[in-house]
Amino acid sequence: MAELNEVLDENFNVIGTKSRDEIKKENLLHKASLVIVKNSKGEYFVAQRKATKSIYPLKWNIGAGGAVRAGESFEEAASREVKEEIGINAVVKELFEFTWYSDVVSYFAKIFLAEYNGEINVDLEECEQGKWVNEEEMNKMIEKKELTLDTIEYFLKYKELFK
Repeated sequence: MAELNEVLDENFNVIGTKSRDEIKKENLLHKASLVIVKNSKGEYFVAQRKATKSIYPLKWNIGAGGAVRAGESFEEAASREVKEEIGINAVVKELFEFTWYSDVVSYFAKIFLAEYNGEINVDLEECEQGKWVNEEEMNKMIEKKELTLDTIEYFLKYKELFK
């Protein structure tokens, strides 16, 4: 059965459910959970999207994230995504809300932080590769637009709020 996600109106009220594929095809506003993964050295974990992704192929994301499934909480989705995409069990802490509208994807998200110092093994079906980057490397990736545009925006908001 297809994964179902809740569709939102402009006030972020749930107005129905549709399959993930329908949401992508119609660029419907939906819920997402995004997790910034940071270690005690101040490095951020970034993962490169698969070449086969329909949206932002081969661009980099910070940590992990994705659509919230119908009936799932933002926190449950955040925990699931870090487990699925980068293979970690980590406590996620909600930081702030973020809304993104573009020609290819539109979502209302909660941004989480996971502090993690262990080994990370990316799921190669979900990501091309992953690596830890320091603040300077992250700034270079932002300058070169190697990250997805939405990732750049919510990371800059994170830095503004928590630096």
